[in-house]
Amino acid sequence: VTDSSKGFTIYLEENAYWPQPDKDYTPYKNLISAVWPTLRHKDYTYAILNARTIDVTTYYRQVTELNLRDPCSHPDSIRCGHTTNGFMNEEFTNNELVHGNRYTVCVFAPYKLVQKKKSVEESDEVRACSDGIVVDLTPPKSGRLWIGNDADFRYQTSSTDLFVSWDGFHDVEEYGTGPHGTGVQKYILGIGTTAGGNDVYTFEDVGIIQHKALHNLNLQNGYQYYATLKAIDFASRETVAISEPVTIDFTPPDRSTKPITLENRHITSRTEINPCWKGVFTDLESGVDYYVWSVGSEPGYTDMMDYMKVVDNECGITDENNPLDLQEGHYYYINVRAFNNAGLSSLATSWAFVVDTTPPTAGHVYDGDRSQLTGDVKDIDFQTETKVIHSYWEGFHDSHSMIKEYYVSVGTCPQCEDILPQ
Repeated sequence: VTDSSKGFTIYLEENAYWPQPDKDYTPYKNLISAVWPTLRHKDYTYAILNARTIDVTTYYRQVTELNLRDPCSHPDSIRCGHTTNGFMNEEFTNNELVHGNRYTVCVFAPYKLVQKKKSVEESDEVRACSDGIVVDLTPPKSGRLWIGNDADFRYQTSSTDLFVSWDGFHDVEEYGTGPHGTGVQKYILGIGTTAGGNDVYTFEDVGIIQHKALHNLNLQNGYQYYATLKAIDFASRETVAISEPVTIDFTPPDRSTKPITLENRHITSRTEINPCWKGVFTDLESGVDYYVWSVGSEPGYTDMMDYMKVVDNECGITDENNPLDLQEGHYYYINVRAFNNAGLSSLATSWAFVVDTTPPTAGHVYDGDRSQLTGDVKDIDFQTETKVIHSYWEGFHDSHSMIKEYYVSVGTCPQCEDILPQ
């Protein structure tokens, strides 16, 4: 198994060109290398310094902070040596290189006269130091990643756009030794229908921004989508973060044919109503979040009671601190609006309920078999039958609702039920 924290030595042929740019970070804990391909002295003393006391802004200034004739004498030197090559490699085996520390290589080359075939080449004394390299042995630390404007929101109505945000990702910048405000070199973003997937939006290098708006997508209703973000540091180590899924729901709750109901078919109180709407609404994509209900004199109106919110229940209760003022015999409508978790809503309105708080008007009850009575006789006071008793009634009515049913009892005194209970 290859240890990713261990690197390999470099080599530069004499007078050869060095194609690699200067590095600010190294992922290796066993090696510090440096090159000086433009020098021709062939006599170099070098030292590796722990650069904890060197101003980090030297990364951006074209100056030499150190000017050392004897680099090995510096108090922060951790390794020194001599070479005739235009490069050096120093290997470490005892964990001398510390994660987050910055190290710089200082080189001294003395004044030289180099004899050529037909001339003498003069090489001035050189005292130079690199701008340093930071040891980075760990990938970036993951932060937050979410889809939408709100990190806690899990549903959206758009089928063409996604807005992805992230924060809190960081790397060795907390040590204050590197040249960048963040130890993250770049972020790579993808969108997929599975965690870690990119079948919807192929992985793209989005730089070091912390949000990305994606347009012209083809998102399907009811599907879940995940954002996957790769944070890559300057040592090419990466950390992968996956967002919680967001569900697409661009349809409001569905309405069934079931009605809004009251315990009775009519409103029996002028001050309160307790309706239910069980099974009236469904939402397969995001589910019903909450309901609001109101009372009005016309369908959809809220003139008798403004909307009241109901959560986790399919029945409403009138606020006892705000009693209604319904009128006897008037018709009223109950309106229920269901909101799904994506914020879309559907409205259902009941049929007209009439207010009826009074009992029916009493009529007359007569003794006797109505089919056997003749002339103007409506009631009898005597009968010879001991097994059967006949009775009929008329004149009962209700001004606001129909009479639903009658109950009959028989007794030996008014209101008694000692012969036939109700």
